[in-house]
Amino acid sequence: MNKFEGTWKYINGDTEFKIVLVKKLVVNANDGGYIYDLLIGEYLYKENNVIIVNTLADINNTSIRGYQHNIGGTLIMHNLNNPRCPQCDFSERRVKLIIDKPNDMNASGYLTLRYLNINGVQKLEAILENASIMGSEPPAKLDMPDGNYIFIKE
Repeated sequence: MNKFEGTWKYINGDTEFKIVLVKKLVVNANDGGYIYDLLIGEYLYKENNVIIVNTLADINNTSIRGYQHNIGGTLIMHNLNNPRCPQCDFSERRVKLIIDKPNDMNASGYLTLRYLNINGVQKLEAILENASIMGSEPPAKLDMPDGNYIFIKE
């Protein structure tokens, strides 16, 4: 998961979407010390220079642990996992993370990331899928639209 770590930015016109990802080593004390990598993160989303959501300061908040961050996950995927990646090499691995809307337990989604290094420029191809709880009032949804994003490493 090391290659996914860092600050990544998507810009399209007046829309900016920034994510910060950090790999954490987690020790699960419940089963005698099972150790695993967890990718955690926070994000900023703004349109027309108006900040819609900004949780970036929480990346360094030591009282927030593991999946309490607004982005988190451990799922490593190959090209046949959904969403499928026909352009991915069979040996290539992607990650699928959960992304939450702050202060709305009903609004969340999946962020599937593919790492690319093209002529020395590090990029993340991202697919954002809404997975919010249906039937909530008002209807729950993330602040960012579903779809494809290309993030560039800062």
